[in-house]
Amino acid sequence: MRFSSLVVLFSAAIFGSFFLPWLRSPLGDTPTPYEMFQRVPFDNLTDLPLMLLVFFGSFALAGFCGIIALFGLGSRLLALLGGALPLGLAGYAVLSASQQLRDAGFPVPDIEDWNTFQTFAEEFFRIGLFAYLGGAVLLLIIAVIDPGRPLTRRR
Repeated sequence: MRFSSLVVLFSAAIFGSFFLPWLRSPLGDTPTPYEMFQRVPFDNLTDLPLMLLVFFGSFALAGFCGIIALFGLGSRLLALLGGALPLGLAGYAVLSASQQLRDAGFPVPDIEDWNTFQTFAEEFFRIGLFAYLGGAVLLLIIAVIDPGRPLTRRR
């Protein structure tokens, strides 16, 4: 990959978001995925929901993608998966949560009401979520536009 340094940077943003606060709860605490992972009982991981395992695996995949790219062995497919997995998880979480809120009778703001969404985002979302999603978007873009390895000249 020609843009392997950017792959390392964006993968590091995704992996680093594992240790950053994501949400601010009404109680005032700011949980991190690392704190969530510490609370997981390791005696039987098969009892965990699949989406939670995929969520934790997305950080490992981003870390692996960054390390491989650091050594110059990065592949576009790995970068594509490393960027698409967090975005797919975020899309699934948003659709699932909005449907559950509608089913419970709570008002859910539409994306057309941008001011309401922006106010909600500023109040509850923290830097970890932005690093996770921003790194994923940029990693996906790099994976799509990267032209591959430079051609070697024959003498």
